[in-house]
Amino acid sequence: MFVSVFVLTACAGTPTPGGPSTDVPPGGSVDASAVPDGTSPGGTDAPPVVLPPTLDPNVCHNTPFEDITAASGITFVQHTTTQACMHDVMGSGGCLLDYDLDGDLDVYLLDKAPWPSRMYRNDGHGHFTDVTDTLHIGDIGPSQGCLAFDADGDGDEDVYITRNNGDKLYRNDRTGFIDVTEASGIVTHGVGSTAAAGDIDNDGDLDLFVGRMVDETTCPGGCTDLPQQCTPLPNVLFLNDGHGAFTDVTLARGINLTMPTLVVRFYDFDRDGALDIYVGNDLGSEAPYYPDQFWHNDGTGHFTDAAPRWGVDHDSQGRSGDTMGIAISDIDLDGAPDLASADDMTGDVMLYHCDAMLHCQMESSARGLDWSMDTFKWAVDLEDFDRDGWPDMLIVTGSYYDPVAELSQLYWNDRTGHFTLSDLHVSDPLAQPRSERSALYGDLDGDGLLDVVLTAVGEAPRVLRSRQRCGRGITVALDSLSAGASVRVSFDGHSLERQVVTSASYAGSGSPWLYFGIGTATHADVDVRWLDGRTAHLAGVSAEQVLHIPRPPRS
Repeated sequence: MFVSVFVLTACAGTPTPGGPSTDVPPGGSVDASAVPDGTSPGGTDAPPVVLPPTLDPNVCHNTPFEDITAASGITFVQHTTTQACMHDVMGSGGCLLDYDLDGDLDVYLLDKAPWPSRMYRNDGHGHFTDVTDTLHIGDIGPSQGCLAFDADGDGDEDVYITRNNGDKLYRNDRTGFIDVTEASGIVTHGVGSTAAAGDIDNDGDLDLFVGRMVDETTCPGGCTDLPQQCTPLPNVLFLNDGHGAFTDVTLARGINLTMPTLVVRFYDFDRDGALDIYVGNDLGSEAPYYPDQFWHNDGTGHFTDAAPRWGVDHDSQGRSGDTMGIAISDIDLDGAPDLASADDMTGDVMLYHCDAMLHCQMESSARGLDWSMDTFKWAVDLEDFDRDGWPDMLIVTGSYYDPVAELSQLYWNDRTGHFTLSDLHVSDPLAQPRSERSALYGDLDGDGLLDVVLTAVGEAPRVLRSRQRCGRGITVALDSLSAGASVRVSFDGHSLERQVVTSASYAGSGSPWLYFGIGTATHADVDVRWLDGRTAHLAGVSAEQVLHIPRPPRS
């Protein structure tokens, strides 16, 4: 059984309601006295934590996922109108979000015009019902990327959709969704590819970065699958006024390059308390060359490109690659973040290993990723699928041209930051070739394991339920405005730090909750640090829990 625990944080010297007094240092903190084993905050008895049997890792690695699409109730099929236009062959993504605040993840899947996108409500057990028409969220694209984030700071998730005829922002009013694009001040054109949200100036609201690809009106005949024949569009950085109204501050904040962008990630790479922005661009391996950027935040919400300084803008041959997806995590638990960039089919996944001074080296081959070269790669993610404490890697594939089905690739981390391609059993869904694009991660059925929805071009998505019980885990859930907060989980002499992000690797967004494996450990320490400096500390947390940790009040 997986138990949800709502942690109560308090100011210094304030008793936790109904429970023991918790002395909280400046900034806000809480210790394990608020989260005793098998007890909810406030001393109320909760069901005991019952751990499932630990399985032989060699057995559960053979079939890590179960395809439950048919049983899930999700009947969506993604449509294409042509296989020659860029906005079709690049596919569509989706979002995982809890739109109705009932504690489980709902699924929103994007389609191409004239077919509407569809919203599916989760019953809490991984079975879904189409509620699109009831919620008035049947957006008619052509749509590509989806972002779920709290745009207006009211505690629920709104939906932003990147499209090739002007993006859309839908506000969640808890009875349905309302198109507030015009009222919000958001104006875009051309092929919108991706979006991410984060608080660039630490004023308590989520700002918005929109990645754009090209102006399709400049393409030969107005339609091509060769983006290098078209004119790139500038990306847009929107500043939030705290109530969901946005102002374009792109040039004023130093974002001054025009690139064909496919993926964006807010991440405090140097851990200075200010969110940086990674921008992954297509066409980095051929003239005129569009390298990736890593926009460093100076602490005031102004940016300069630090990718050359950190060494994440090129490999040893000077090429940046054609970036489709990115992932950031600490692959060897040395305390420094590492970065993986999904190239198309011209090279390996570009894996940059970084030291404590953020000197990064491309080490794909040395880390075991040679097998990734011969596939067209889209989403790449670093998640601990076997829950041993070390991030593994899943690469979602599918040829851009035609499109042709390919095998996605799952790599196991050997607990040193080196990867081995999984020898999947023929019955595993990942052993079935598809032309897939986006990977949306979250616990769909409430069992504490990390499931994934994979979107595909011209066919149904796959809903894959995790079967992994190789180790124990802890899930950390923060509030809707906590993008960029860092969470460190320490167990058995090891620790992994991750950050809350809003955007998925390619064309979508998954759950903002953080899923940590702790191997065979039964307890772990959890430390949270928000961008504004407030902290929470929980010592001796028992495994198999979802920790709902609110931001402590200022002292």
